[in-house]
Amino acid sequence: MSLADLAADSGAAPNELVAAITAIAPGDHGALRHVLPLTGHPVADVRAAAVSTLPLLVGAEPPAGVVDAILALTSDADPNVRFWACWALDPEIFAGDAERLRESFAARLEDPIDDVRCEALYWLAYLRDGRVLPLIKTALASRRPLPREVDAAGAYGDSALYPLVYAHRGTAHPERLEAVRLARRLLSPDGVGDDLLDALAASCRHRTGNGADPSDYGPWWQIVDELNSLAAYRAPEIAAGVDLRLAGDDQARALLRDKTNLGRLARKHGWPG
Repeated sequence: MSLADLAADSGAAPNELVAAITAIAPGDHGALRHVLPLTGHPVADVRAAAVSTLPLLVGAEPPAGVVDAILALTSDADPNVRFWACWALDPEIFAGDAERLRESFAARLEDPIDDVRCEALYWLAYLRDGRVLPLIKTALASRRPLPREVDAAGAYGDSALYPLVYAHRGTAHPERLEAVRLARRLLSPDGVGDDLLDALAASCRHRTGNGADPSDYGPWWQIVDELNSLAAYRAPEIAAGVDLRLAGDDQARALLRDKTNLGRLARKHGWPG
């Protein structure tokens, strides 16, 4: 049975609805009209599936009803629904509602569930809202900050946080260690690292046939994708650093600008390319 049929059936089993929602392909704008009403379903699992799917179905200009529905669920009685609602409020998607997003995240900074609180903390840091700075400092001063709290430090981008993050470089917790690795690049007073910028430039040269080194540059592009995932607003700075290293190689510069995720994201955030 299709999602349209299930959504119209008041007696549809919740597990069937969840399965139908999660099977929707990202970018299926036509499914939006069926998923949106399910954010008000009486079963929490259905609400969670619906709200987590909404940002995958909207285009460049999300309908107002979508962000309204997600914002409402950030204060849902069920913590799993609250988490997915906070997760879904990506400022890159809902940039036009940044102020409402800020206040919604701020309202969850004392949520009793760590996952919910940390997701709100991260997004508010992503928006560089000063209210999170003392909370991030307190988290990093503890022996075992949660990985998402470290992510928040990287997203906020204040280099004064670097020593607090650096203190956790020897953590044995793999997720925390990964978060520290990325946050150190984002917070370093010297930028994201010459090693990264050099490797990305070399990769661009190699891909246009102007570089002799056949090294595997995939891991370096993965790092920059992870950095941009945490702090997309840094993309112009990173792209400019790579572009500087490509001076005189117009082919490689064009590839960076037009054929890489970094270049496309950087231009979205104002890099002239």
